Amino acid sequence: MKPKLMLSSAIYLTLYLIGGTLYYVLAAGDMGERFPIFAALYALFVAIHAGIVLVAVLCQWWGYFGNRRGPVFVSVLLCIVAGIELALLVYPMVGMLVAVVLGLIATRQPKTAR
Repeated sequence: MKPKLMLSSAIYLTLYLIGGTLYYVLAAGDMGERFPIFAALYALFVAIHAGIVLVAVLCQWWGYFGNRRGPVFVSVLLCIVAGIELALLVYPMVGMLVAVVLGLIATRQPKTAR
């Protein structure tokens, strides 16, 4: 395992959770007056997305501190689900793609010399 990549992946995903959730909540508040039904649906999808990403963040940190690959891999799968959940928006897909790539690289087995 690669602890530095696991740490960077966990930090990135934590920052994504904080910044992304704030961004999406503020965006929903701006459209609430003109499109209340759309804003409510948008807020619901953002809440679901944030919940999934929160569990992914917890799994990332668990994998990092426990030096285990399993929780990081579960985090990668949750990032895929969270990215698909908001597939109509571009930014979550890009953010989840980066998290998936970092998580997969961090969980690779080191090559052994023969």
